Amino acid sequence: MGKKYALIDTDSVVTDRGIRLYRIKHSETGELGGYLQSEKNLSHEGTAWVRDEARVLGNAIVCDHAQVSGEAWVFDDAVIGGNAQVMANAWVFNSAHVSGDVRVDRHSIVCGNAKVFENAWVKGHGRVSGSAQVRGHAIVSGDAQISGEAEVTDHVHVDGDARVRGSARVSGHAQVYGDALISGEARISGNCRIFGNARVSGSSEVSDGARAFADARVNGKARIGGSAWIHERAHITGRTRIMGTARVGGAEKIDRDDGEE
Repeated sequence: MGKKYALIDTDSVVTDRGIRLYRIKHSETGELGGYLQSEKNLSHEGTAWVRDEARVLGNAIVCDHAQVSGEAWVFDDAVIGGNAQVMANAWVFNSAHVSGDVRVDRHSIVCGNAKVFENAWVKGHGRVSGSAQVRGHAIVSGDAQISGEAEVTDHVHVDGDARVRGSARVSGHAQVYGDALISGEARISGNCRIFGNARVSGSSEVSDGARAFADARVNGKARIGGSAWIHERAHITGRTRIMGTARVGGAEKIDRDDGEE
C-alpha cells in the first residue's frame, strides 16, 4: 500500500518551542493539508486527514476516519480516532483519547487522560480533563468543566460555568448549568436540572424531574426525586429524602438519618 500523503519540505512552520512542522500533500488528489511533525502523526490507512492550518505533533496520532481542521492543535500523546472531528481552535493533548462520532469544536480543550467518545460534543470553551469521560450524546459547552473521574453520558448537557468533578456521574437527560457544581460521588439522572449556584456533593442523588437551584446544597446521602424543588439557601443532608412535588426553600436545613421524607 502506497503512502496517502507526503510531507512538504519547502512548506513548514516552527512552533514556539522550536519544533518544525511540515505541511502535508495528498498523494492522489494533490490536496494540501495541515501540518505534522512527522508521518507518525497521521495514519496512512483509512481516510483520516489533517487540513487547513491544523497542527499535530509530538507522539499524537490521527487515525481511522478522524478529521482535524481549522486551527486545531493535537499534541503530546493524544489519539484522535474513529470518525471524530477536532476543529476550529480546539486543543487535544496529554494522553487524551477522542473517538467515535465526537466533535471537539471552537475553543474547547480535552486533556489529561480524559476520554470523549460515542456521539459526544465538546464546544465553546468547554474543558474535559483528568480521567473524566464524556460519552453518549452528551454536550459540554460554554465554560463548563468536567474533571477528576467524573462521567457525563446519555443526553446530558453541561453548560455555562458549571463543573462536574470528583467521581460524580451525570446521566439521562439531566441539565447542569449556571455556576452549579456536582462533586464527590453525587449521582444526577433523569430529567433533573441543577443550576444557579447549587451544589450537589457527597453520595447524594438528584433524579427524575427534580430541581436544585439558586444557592441550594444537597449532600450527605440525601435523595431528591419526583418533581421536588430545592432552592434559595436550603440545605438537604444526611439520609433525607425529598420526593413528590415538595418545595424546600428559604434557609431551611433538613438533616435526617432515617431516610424519612
